Amino acid sequence: MTTITDERTRQDIHDDLENRLANKILPAIDAIMHKFMGVEIQEIGSDITTKLTKNPLLGFAIATHLPYRQAKTRFRKEYLERLLLQKFGNISEVSRIARIDRRSIHRFIITARINVKKMREEMMKPEYIKEIAIGKAVKEALSDYETILHPEKIRKLYEDIPSISRDILKELPDEPIPLHEAEAEFERAYFQTLLQEKKKVADIARHAKLRYEVVHRKLKKLGII
Repeated sequence: MTTITDERTRQDIHDDLENRLANKILPAIDAIMHKFMGVEIQEIGSDITTKLTKNPLLGFAIATHLPYRQAKTRFRKEYLERLLLQKFGNISEVSRIARIDRRSIHRFIITARINVKKMREEMMKPEYIKEIAIGKAVKEALSDYETILHPEKIRKLYEDIPSISRDILKELPDEPIPLHEAEAEFERAYFQTLLQEKKKVADIARHAKLRYEVVHRKLKKLGII
């Protein structure tokens, strides 16, 4: 796929996200902590925002049960489908953000049999998956404090996670990263997960159906080993 120039860099998007988290989301989380606990626990809010800023593929499922090439193909399809939904089938917008040419987008639409006209009419938004991913990040952050927080109060916090997630989602910038950067993040998540599961490079290579030296080179390039 041919890359094209985009006026917003990855750093711009990251800085925008960090600013929103610091100025809007973090105070909101602190207020929620005060509501349930009677005091503010700033470390929880910071932990939640850290998990969100370190997850550029928020809401994407990495299919580590599949060999590498099949998992990457599925990821690329999900990325472009979600971007088309988010931009209501606007090919020019998808091309600009993904940094791939319009012809590649059209080929993908034909191959994946996507009805862009119907998509525009229905005005679908793939926000539910993001909300679930945000909820997971919030729950993971809260779990670190289970031993120091009152059980009843932590239970109430867990019950309120869906509404907390919706509030956070409202403030998150919806500008996704370009496809080539998304694929790089996919590789990192894919191989990090397999390394935790398989432990050995040879076992990862066998599962991913790649040569040992290819996997070893990728792991070194990604800074995983």
